[in-house]
Amino acid sequence: MSDQVPSKYDRADAESALVPFEEGGGWVGSSGPTGPQGGGGGGGIEVGRIINALLRFKWLIALGFVLGVGAAYGAYRLVEPEYRVEGAIWVNVEDPRSADAGPIAQAGLLEATAWLDLLESYAVLDPVVLEERLFIDTQPANRGLFFNFSLDDRFAPGGFVLEVTDDGQAWTLVTDDGRQLDAGVPGDPIGRDLGFRWAPPRGAMAAGMSVRFDVIQPRDAAAELSEQLQSSMDRQGNFIRLSLDGTEPERVASILQSVMERHVSVAADLKKAELDELTVILEEQLSAVQRELERAENDLESFRIQTITLPTEESAPIAPGIEQTRGPVFADYFNRRMELEEVTRDIERLNALLDSIPEDGIRVESFELIPAAQTSSQLQGALTELTQKRAELRSLLQRYTEDYQPVIDLRQDIRNLEMVSLPALTTSLVAELEEVQRNLRDLLNQRSGELQEIPPRAIEEARLERRVAIADRLYVDLRQRYETASLASASSIPDVRILDNAQVPTIPSSDPRLRFAVMAFAALFGLGIAGAVLLDHFDPRLRYLSDVSEGLGMEILGMVPRLRTGRADNSQRVFEAFRDIRMRVDFAHGTTRPVLLSITSPETEEGKTFVSANLAIAFSQLGHRTLVIDGDTRRGDLHELFDRERKPGLTDVLEGTVAESAIRATDYPNLSFLPCGSRRSASPEMLSSSRMQQTLASYKPRFDVIIVDCPPMAAGSDAFVLGAHTGNLVVVMRSGSTNKDLTRAKMEIFLRLPVRVLGGVLNDLSDKDAGVGYDRHYGYYLADYAPGADEYDGFEVDEVVTAETEEDEEPAAAAPGD
Repeated sequence: MSDQVPSKYDRADAESALVPFEEGGGWVGSSGPTGPQGGGGGGGIEVGRIINALLRFKWLIALGFVLGVGAAYGAYRLVEPEYRVEGAIWVNVEDPRSADAGPIAQAGLLEATAWLDLLESYAVLDPVVLEERLFIDTQPANRGLFFNFSLDDRFAPGGFVLEVTDDGQAWTLVTDDGRQLDAGVPGDPIGRDLGFRWAPPRGAMAAGMSVRFDVIQPRDAAAELSEQLQSSMDRQGNFIRLSLDGTEPERVASILQSVMERHVSVAADLKKAELDELTVILEEQLSAVQRELERAENDLESFRIQTITLPTEESAPIAPGIEQTRGPVFADYFNRRMELEEVTRDIERLNALLDSIPEDGIRVESFELIPAAQTSSQLQGALTELTQKRAELRSLLQRYTEDYQPVIDLRQDIRNLEMVSLPALTTSLVAELEEVQRNLRDLLNQRSGELQEIPPRAIEEARLERRVAIADRLYVDLRQRYETASLASASSIPDVRILDNAQVPTIPSSDPRLRFAVMAFAALFGLGIAGAVLLDHFDPRLRYLSDVSEGLGMEILGMVPRLRTGRADNSQRVFEAFRDIRMRVDFAHGTTRPVLLSITSPETEEGKTFVSANLAIAFSQLGHRTLVIDGDTRRGDLHELFDRERKPGLTDVLEGTVAESAIRATDYPNLSFLPCGSRRSASPEMLSSSRMQQTLASYKPRFDVIIVDCPPMAAGSDAFVLGAHTGNLVVVMRSGSTNKDLTRAKMEIFLRLPVRVLGGVLNDLSDKDAGVGYDRHYGYYLADYAPGADEYDGFEVDEVVTAETEEDEEPAAAAPGD
C-alpha cells in the first residue's frame, strides 16, 4: 500500500495540546474504576495544557498583545508625572510664663500642636481656594480663561460648557446635558444670573472653542485641599514642614506658598486681636480703679473740711499715766482698728461677690478693688488666668464659630474658673478673713479701756487716708500694666514666619507613566492569556489526556500521531504508535485467547476504521492469525482500505447465503478480512441475532485475534450490540474533534452491558501534540533508530493502511436484494 494521507487525516484544525498522563484510569474492567468519574487524579497545574492552549489560541494572545501595547502607549501619554513642592514655617514656642514675659504671652498664642490645626482650618484654606480659584475644575490649557473668575455670595454650582461659534462672534453657556443658560458676545459678562463674576477679554475666546468646567463649593475645595496637604511638626514644635503633590509644578508651588502666607497672616491677626482685647480689658479695669481713687480722695477731703473746727488729737484730755505710752498704744490700737474695719469691709464685699456670681458672673475689676483679694496669690493667679482666657476667647470668636473645638475648650475652662475655682478660692479667703476678724476683735476689746480717749476723728481720717493709699497703689499698678500691654500690641512680633518658600520643582517626585503603561499592557495581555486558558478549559472537544483519563475515567491505550504524506519518519512513528497500542491492548485483554474486541468511536470521522485496520496489521506482524471484521453494515468502508470487494460480507454470512467465501485474504501475511457485505435495512437486527454470536464463536478456533470495526456510538445501537458480542471494547477519539459530553453520555450505556472497556485511543495528534504527550509519557521515538531490513528477515513493515476516500455516501439502509 502506498503511504498516502487523505485530507480528513491531515486537517490543520485537528492540532491540539496534550498534557501529562495520570495513571490509574479505566472504564469497565479489572484495571480501574468502573464508571465515568473514575480515572487517576493527579493534582497540580497542567503546565503543558496551558502552554498548548496558548499556542492553539495564539490569535487571541496576539490580539491581547496588540491591544496591550496600544493601551500602554495611551496610558503613557495620558498619565502625567507628579511633582512635590515643599516649604517650612518657623514657630515661636517660648514659655509664656517665663520671668521676662510681658503682660501677655507674646510667643504663646497657641499650643504647639494647635498650629497644625490652624494650618488646616478654613480661616486659612478658604481664602487660598478663592485666590487660586481651586473651586474651578477644568483642563490646564483652559485655566488662563478664568484668571478673573470669581463668585457672588450665592451661586449655582455644577458642570458647564462654554461654546464659541465658529466665527467667534457669539458664545453660549450650557449645562452638561445641553440646556442653555446664558448667551452673549465676547466681552460680555458670563453667567451673571448664576452668581458668576466672569468676563473674559475678547482675545481670550478663540473661534469654535468649547471649554468644559465644573464649579464646586469653595468649602468643598478647601476640604479637598486639606486632604492633599501634608504637614508635620518636629518634636520641639519649632518647625512645620509642608508638602503638596500635583501634576502642574507652577500651580502647586503657588498654592503651597499661598497657604503658608495665609497661615502667617492669620496667626499675626489672631495675636494682634488677642493683645488688643487684653488692652481693652486693662483699660476698663484702670478706669474703674481711677474712679475708686477719685472717690477715696474726695471722701478724705470732704471729711477734713467737715472736721476742721473740731479739736485735734493734741488738745484732747489725757489721763494720768497714759502720757508716756500714748504714742505707741494709740498707733497700735489705731492700726488694729483700721485693720478690723478693712477686714470687715472686705468680708462684706467678698460675700456680695459670691452672691452675685449666679446672676452677673465674675467681674475681675470687682476683685481688683478688694485689698484682701490683692494679697491672695492663689486668687490673683486665677483672676489673671481668667482674664487671659477671656481675651483669647474673644480673639478666636472673631475667626471661628462656636463649634470650633478650641472655642469649646476655652468656654469650658472659663466656666470652670468662674463657677468652681474662683468661688472656692473666695470662700476660703472669706473664712481666713473671718478668723482674722475674730482675733482683732478680741485684741481690741482687751485694749479698749486704755484708748477710750482717742478721738474718733483721728480714726476716721486714718481710715480714709488708708483707702486713698490702697486705691492709689492699685491705680499705679494697673496703669503700668496697661501701658505695657499697649506697647506690646503696637510692637507685637508674629509667632510664625515662613522659613522656606515654596519653589517650583523641575524634577518629578514620582513618574507613574511607566507603571500605568505596564499595568495597562499586563491587564490586556493577561486578559488575552486568561481568555485562551478559559476557552481551552470550556472547550467541548476532547483534546488532552486528562479529558480521557480524568474526565471520562478511561485508561489510555495509546496515541496515534497525525499521518503526513511523503514523510517516512512520520509513517515509522505511526507504526511505532500502533505497536505500543498492540502491546497495551494485549495486556489489557488478558491471557484469554483469542483476543476478541470491538473498536468504535463516539462520532463519525474520528479514525476508528483507520485504527482497526492498522491495529490488525500490527497483530498480524507478530504472526498471530488475525481477522478484521467490518461491523459497520450501514456505511462501512473498510474494504476500500484493503482494496477488496464489499460483497459478499458479514450481512451475507448472517443471512446464511455464504459462509467461508466471505472471508478474504489481504496483502498482509496472517491477516484476513471480512467486509460488511450487502446493504440491508434489517442489518441492525441481524447484528443482534444469535446468528452473530454463533458466527463469532465459529471464528474463535481459527484466529488468534478478531477485531470488529463497529459503527459510531452516535449512529445507533450497533456499536453497543457488537460490543456486547465481543465483550471487550476499544474507543477511538480524535483530538480536537470528539465531543466530551456526547462521549460521556454514550459511555454510560456500556455500564449496563456486559462489556469490558479496555481503554481509549487518542487519534490524529499533530507533531506538536505528539511531542508533548507521546514523547514525554510513552517514549520519544528516534527517527534514526529505525530497524534495518536484515533485522526483520526481509519482512517489510514501513507501510501504513490509510483511508483514501471519505465516509461512504450510500444510505444507512438499502433495499432488499442489494
